[in-house]
Amino acid sequence: MVRYLADSPFGTHLPATMYRIEDREEKVYAFKPGDGRFFNFMTEGRKIILTNAYRKHSQKMMKQDLEALEIAIKYKHDRIRRLEEGTYYET
Repeated sequence: MVRYLADSPFGTHLPATMYRIEDREEKVYAFKPGDGRFFNFMTEGRKIILTNAYRKHSQKMMKQDLEALEIAIKYKHDRIRRLEEGTYYET
């Protein structure tokens, strides 16, 4: 799914059953293979950054699923901060 989306022309969308936005404000998405959920966000240059994953527990997002989403948002902000500071690839 990641390769298909990355190699597709700009604006291509996967069906919501496979890929959907989980937080519109933060623009965090989730790949949805089976009962797994892989949170991610996109950056300049069409890069897809996978942040974390969880196993789906029910139809609606439960508290622990929402906590996983919050972690994804935290990782996104952390990456942006480190890029701005120039410390993304520290040695």
